[in-house]
Amino acid sequence: MKTEQVRKLALVGGAVLLLAGGIAAPKLILGDLELFSWKPALPGAVLSERMSPDSQLIASVVGGDSAGRYTFSLRSTRTGVVIARHQLVAPVGYHAHRVQLEWSRDGSRAIATIDHDFGEKNVQDSLLRP
Repeated sequence: MKTEQVRKLALVGGAVLLLAGGIAAPKLILGDLELFSWKPALPGAVLSERMSPDSQLIASVVGGDSAGRYTFSLRSTRTGVVIARHQLVAPVGYHAHRVQLEWSRDGSRAIATIDHDFGEKNVQDSLLRP
């Protein structure tokens, strides 16, 4: 009977060590793995820019005043004046936001996409060219 108890204790102890090793090994090998801890873009930091097909406008997305807030704008390449602006808000999720900009084929609008959830439920907005 005592041998059976020792055997069970050894199995439980081995399982605990295996679980602890499975949790600790990636951290030891890869470094810091804090999935919910990422630093937002600094206010005013340019995250993405894209020139219009006719080279007359530049669309840009810059960091806002807090995590998940951005300013999406269009500005003239000739004068540098901002001619359209919109605030974007994306939920703060598991990873740092991935910001993409593109122009429609006809150049009539710029499209900003913010991936906040590994490609699921992206935030997308567009600015029409004036």
